[in-house]
Parts: sequence; structure tokens; C-alpha cells
Amino acid sequence: MPINHMSHTESTDTIKMLGTSVHASHASTYSPVSLAILVEAVHTQLNVLAQQLLVISDSTYTDFTLDQCFGSSIGSHVRHILDHVCNLAHPGAVIDYEARYRGDAIETARERALQRIAELQTSMRTLSNHGEASVRISAIPAPGLAPLTLTSTLERECLYVIDHTVHHLAMIRTLLARAGHVCPSTLGLAAGTPTPCAR
Repeated sequence: MPINHMSHTESTDTIKMLGTSVHASHASTYSPVSLAILVEAVHTQLNVLAQQLLVISDSTYTDFTLDQCFGSSIGSHVRHILDHVCNLAHPGAVIDYEARYRGDAIETARERALQRIAELQTSMRTLSNHGEASVRISAIPAPGLAPLTLTSTLERECLYVIDHTVHHLAMIRTLLARAGHVCPSTLGLAAGTPTPCAR
């Protein structure tokens, strides 16, 4: 089953190349190129996630004992990441990040998670065709408060989903370390963090 439509290095080069184009044109408003950069960045993070899933066992994927704080498995984090990507990749009348699918097969079946990643990578590609589209999002700002519906853009929501994915990759990295896996030093590292040891 193909996951990598483009290698990590190729994706990074594409992002850099597109980023140079945006910088050169001094784009300060919406640009189809900037949206393409963000869509490619989401695609790259999904590749990073898939690469980790390819090298772990099913038992490690579903082991809740690795997380001594929240009792979440790697599969739980993967399902949560993909819930957010799915909400972005299929924007309806409102993007609702509170719509989560706990207990989905993705949490317990590593192969199903890999299939879902491939499906979402295909779906994300179509976002570049949406143009300068504003979107409505629903979110709960704090415990006990009612959901708010706000106006945003696809670009801003791509950024959010990228940051959210990196955050959970960092949590997955700690669980993999407890399982005895050696992870890439950049796994779960924010783009703005210059080195793995930065504090």
C-alpha cells in the first residue's frame, strides 16, 4: 500500500521552493501557493506518522500501559490526530474539532490507520483547489463553556492541524521511547525549534 507519494526530502524541498516563491512575491494576502505549501506540510507530517507506524508492532500500537499519565495508547493519539486532519480535509458547513471518534478501528488496527493516512493524504490534496475560502469552525474555548462558532481560513486551519499533529507526535515519541524504540531526533519537534536539545 503506497503511503509516500513524495519522500520526506522531496516534500521538504517542495515546501522550501514554494516558500521562496511566496517570499519573492512579497505575498501578504491569500495566495494559492501559500495554501499549497501548507497542504504539503500536512502531507509531510502524515508521512512522518506513517513511517513510525510501519516500524512498530501491533501490540506496541495498542499498549495503554506505556502512558502512565493519561492511559492513552499510541493508537489513541493516532486516531485523535487523524480526526483533526479529517475535519480539515472534509470541511462541511462547520469544521468541528470536537467531533472525535473514540473507539474507532483506527485506535486498535495499525493497518487501518495506515490506510486512513493514505486516504487523508489524497483528500488533503483537493484543499488546494478551494481557493480563497473562509471557513467556519466550532470549538469549546474552556471547560463548562458552550461551543463558539468562528470564522477562519483554510490556511490558518492548516497551520493549526500541523501544530496539533506535531504536538501529538511528540507524545507518541515518549511512548515509543518507553517501548524501547529509538526515534528520529526530529520527531515531534516544532518547525520553529532550531535543534532537538533547545529548551
